[in-house]
Amino acid sequence: MTVTVKERPIIMQAESVRAILEGRKTQTRRAVGDVSSDVTAWEYHGDRRWVPLFALNGELQEKCWTHTCPYGEKGTRLWVREAWTVVGIGKPTSIDRDRVFYGADGNGHNARMLRMTPSIFMPRWASRITLEITGVRVHRLKEISGNDAREEGIAYLTNDEKSVRSSNERVDQFHKLWDSINAHRGYGWDANPWVWVIEFKRLEPK
Repeated sequence: MTVTVKERPIIMQAESVRAILEGRKTQTRRAVGDVSSDVTAWEYHGDRRWVPLFALNGELQEKCWTHTCPYGEKGTRLWVREAWTVVGIGKPTSIDRDRVFYGADGNGHNARMLRMTPSIFMPRWASRITLEITGVRVHRLKEISGNDAREEGIAYLTNDEKSVRSSNERVDQFHKLWDSINAHRGYGWDANPWVWVIEFKRLEPK
């Protein structure tokens, strides 16, 4: 019997793309969305479904609704969408991967003169990174540990590259990066939203 592998797209900022390509990033966090203020924990019910729990009379009770993780579950593959463009003349097709320029690469092809296409418009054939989910969990944003921040791709060396950053330094750096992307959406660090924690490994291109 042939098993069909589920694939879903995921958008990544340039800094995250570089961290994945360098082997530094194996986690990503995404806001769950609006969640009732009395939710204290989550329970996985299979098929991407997570049920929020709340405390009642000293016991955890299930809400009557669920949240479906839009990124999938363990084994799901994620193909990365990033800022991109195509160099050369003519409408690109899937056989023109060598004409694709990725904004995260920074230099080459007179990058400053190229007009980048937003990541949301990247087709599957143009994606150069495929990830496989190895785990999914849900927690409050501020529960991130120093080790988690490192797995998010946060640089772990000081400027002189002689000593390891402390856990607090890594978390602080992640805090700033998170807010630069999510604060304007209402999911800033201070709001401490519930987040999907997606753990993954990169699959080598065929």
